[in-house]
Amino acid sequence: MRRRADIDERRLALALALGEHVALWPFISLVDRRLVTSPRAFAQATYRHALFGLVLSRLA
Repeated sequence: MRRRADIDERRLALALALGEHVALWPFISLVDRRLVTSPRAFAQATYRHALFGLVLSRLA
């Protein structure tokens, strides 16, 4: 993906991590239905995915 996109590596890693999070969030209902409607759970997962994306960008 890095070779295809002419984007800074940090921004690319962050965008991919957050994109994955938003795309897969509805599937959390398979595990726990209450979490899907919880804004706090969504915010916490968003923060973790953003942190994960930034860590990946440092390792890349």
